Amino acid sequence: MRATPRSIAVALSAARALNPNVALSFAAVAKDKGLKFTGVVTIGGNDYTVANPNGKEKTFTAVDDMVKVLASHVPVASGDYDIKVKTGTLLLKAIPVDMVKAATAEIARLTTIKTGQTAVKTELEAQLALMAGWENGNPLQVQRKAAVEAQKSVVVDDIAAIDAEILVQQGIAGAGV
Repeated sequence: MRATPRSIAVALSAARALNPNVALSFAAVAKDKGLKFTGVVTIGGNDYTVANPNGKEKTFTAVDDMVKVLASHVPVASGDYDIKVKTGTLLLKAIPVDMVKAATAEIARLTTIKTGQTAVKTELEAQLALMAGWENGNPLQVQRKAAVEAQKSVVVDDIAAIDAEILVQQGIAGAGV
């Protein structure tokens, strides 16, 4: 059923005593590449599609926009929100006509990204070299070194993912030879 944020707030206030959890879900508006979403609030098994005061479905450009709209009408806006976002096929890339040409271009694009990520990794390694012994330093040093190590780990994983995707694309490009 369609309901305004005020109406949803009334339902939420009544249900909060029984079940403080609220589920929010978003569905991408079909054919809108700008990613506008309709919002649905599920309270006690009832689905409420968020509507404007004029009764038309309200659209949102970001999840936090919907949370803010709802929070502005609920006396106690704190809590946990389970959020689901449904985009369907809206974000799928078009399948290229020339798969080999597309794979070759993707290899070049990924190689450029990998070069940048490798430079980031080198910079992080240089920072870590300067932090020798910080794991036993004051709490701020320990925290900063751990943060840089975590950052480096993410970059190393990203480089590995890039390498894996390059292998896939090389298989496609090589198949066309």
